[in-house]
Amino acid sequence: MTLFIGLILVTTACASIAVLAIVRRRKDRPRRRSSPVNIAILARRPKARRVDRRVVFGLCFSAFVVIVLERERLLDAWHDRDRGQVEESLDEREHAGDWQGAAAIIAARLELPLSADWRVRLERRRIYAQLEASSTLPPPIAVSLLNETKKATDRIGLPSQLPTALAECLRQEDRIRDLARTSVEQLANHAFRVADYPPVARRYWQDALQIAETYGLPTEAIATKLAGVASPRMLPRTVQLDVLSRRHSGVTWEFDLLVRDVNAKPVRGLAQTDFAVRSGKEAMTGWRVGEQRERAADHSIAVCLDCSNSTQGAPLALAKQGAWRLLDEVIDESPVALYAFGTKVTKAVDWNQNRKQSAAALQSLTTQGDTALLQVLHQAVEDLASRPGRRSLVVFTDGRDTVGGATWEQLSAETKRHGVSLFAVALQTADLDFEPLRTLAESTGGLAFVAEDRQLVNSFQTIAESLRVHFYRLVLLDDIVSSEALTITVGEPPVEVFVDLDRLQP
Repeated sequence: MTLFIGLILVTTACASIAVLAIVRRRKDRPRRRSSPVNIAILARRPKARRVDRRVVFGLCFSAFVVIVLERERLLDAWHDRDRGQVEESLDEREHAGDWQGAAAIIAARLELPLSADWRVRLERRRIYAQLEASSTLPPPIAVSLLNETKKATDRIGLPSQLPTALAECLRQEDRIRDLARTSVEQLANHAFRVADYPPVARRYWQDALQIAETYGLPTEAIATKLAGVASPRMLPRTVQLDVLSRRHSGVTWEFDLLVRDVNAKPVRGLAQTDFAVRSGKEAMTGWRVGEQRERAADHSIAVCLDCSNSTQGAPLALAKQGAWRLLDEVIDESPVALYAFGTKVTKAVDWNQNRKQSAAALQSLTTQGDTALLQVLHQAVEDLASRPGRRSLVVFTDGRDTVGGATWEQLSAETKRHGVSLFAVALQTADLDFEPLRTLAESTGGLAFVAEDRQLVNSFQTIAESLRVHFYRLVLLDDIVSSEALTITVGEPPVEVFVDLDRLQP
């Protein structure tokens, strides 16, 4: 711009000098032939002084004309003298993603006089910077910024639908964020109220943290509270959770829970923080669980021995030895009934805790007849149904039922209805039908073993260890149960057991 103005001035000055020189020549040209005297006179005239005055006048006049004609352009050039530096600074901030900083620079520069074209350019860049900055600001501030952006678009004649739509979206987002903040506060209040039930409190804090992360709310305090909640004990995936017995007094529900590892040994030392209870899909509070030690009246055990002709000799002798080891382990704490079955079912010993009487009855058993397996299971389950507390049925056999009676489906329904756990020891023979026994044992929370002769005693010993365990008693009030089923979990990863309350007997 400066070079352009200089060229105009030089050109105008040269043109002015040329015009003045031509005018002077015409004025001083002699009208007739000049004599040497006239030439000498003309040579002595002060020509240089008059030429200098005219040149100065021409220059001044030319400068005046240029200033008048280029006044706007000259002012714009002066106002935009730092345009290159400002544009470079804006490019750097936009490249770095500092849209708020870019908008601030533009706003400060727009307060100063600018050329019209640069002002429009800066307005456009500010609108773009404000739109980008609005996505990183809190909704109330972003809405205010977008309102300013809309005014700017109206001022320079640009469509204002975009900032208007963005502002409305941010208002909606702000309302949603307010709702999310309210939800987080409510979940936190719930978590504080159920602090005595860590699984429930942990779930509330986890839900609150997820909502906060989703809607951009502060998460540090929530994460700290979540980390402070006691975590369930880490248990192997092979752990089993079974319900040993269930009672309904009309006011409370009581469940005796057995937690066993892969070797059927009890898992001890669990605390309330390791358990959780759901009624339907709702996490429950108002319950207590604690480790218990069995008392004599808490557990009734029925032992059924196969005395059919096929067990004659070593099989029955080994079965008697294993059964005595089991009775010797449990009889001091639990009442026991002994059944013998061949073609008929005989109740050798009724419920008692008399060691000598049980030992004598066990030794007097002899083989006879066929195998009434279904009948003895049905009778033992019926007898156990009237017993209080936990109920277990231990059966030994070397074959399949050959007499008839209740079906396996009926026995399964009866054992589940009365809360009886089946433990089976089967001698490996060609006639053994083990699958129904295994299915029934697993469905009732018991154990089933197939053993060779030398393994029979150890199988009974394993069952004895499973029967004499510390269990966990869960007690909850009847009025807090809101559905017809409960889900009880233990440990991490959670192991679940489903309890159908409709099938429980008071």
